[in-house]
Amino acid sequence: MKFNKLTQVITVTLSLLTINNFAANEDDKSTFFGNLRLGYITADDGDGHSEKGSAFGGKLGYISESWQGLSAAGTLYTSQALFNDENGDFFASDGSSYAILGEAYLNAQFGNTLVKGGRFGFDSPYADTDDIRMVQNTFSGVLFANSDIKNTHLYAAHLNKWSGVDTDKPEEFEKINADDGISTFGIVYEGIESLDLQTWYYNGRHFADLIYVEAMYETKHLTLGAQFSAQSDNTKDNSGPHHWGCTKSRCNCHWHGI
Repeated sequence: MKFNKLTQVITVTLSLLTINNFAANEDDKSTFFGNLRLGYITADDGDGHSEKGSAFGGKLGYISESWQGLSAAGTLYTSQALFNDENGDFFASDGSSYAILGEAYLNAQFGNTLVKGGRFGFDSPYADTDDIRMVQNTFSGVLFANSDIKNTHLYAAHLNKWSGVDTDKPEEFEKINADDGISTFGIVYEGIESLDLQTWYYNGRHFADLIYVEAMYETKHLTLGAQFSAQSDNTKDNSGPHHWGCTKSRCNCHWHGI
């Protein structure tokens, strides 16, 4: 039975230490980081039937001391059942508890340029960690980030696999867009007072292209935002863009089965 009328999720997180997904280890010292979580979920179909689920887990990671700008890191994620509940949203595809090495990557930091390869967390408008359950999304691929231009961050990434809350099988890494993956390029500008700008381009070979532009103006009492998105099909059978027909925060869920 699919529950889509009402879903309530309560997650309590105790953070031990967090590391920015895009940053290397800034103090050049080896560091452990992670969090502990307790989660509870109830889903109601609107007809008086509901399923409940509860779990504990979180993550434990390590990032090595930097040597000549090079470092390595890994993060173990887990979600373990507390009670014999019906709802399996916290768990593996078969409803069981699981653990996964969600991050395992190498960093190369040279001045304002970072190159990262392996499994890592990544946040952008249409590919993100979506950290709303016990285990977030993580990706496998290569990331390039640069901040040589004042107040501007440049990103380029190719992602070929992912795991986590939005995947069909969160307990393993699944292919994105079959063997072709997804490539993305982004520019984030934060130089104007109270105004943030960003633009992203995504390309899935033999799948679809997508452009995203956002402007956000925020003061103490007022927040104004504008978003623009355009997509096009680059398949031969017009099967691509409908997978992208979703909101900013939940788009990556439509990569299932590609």
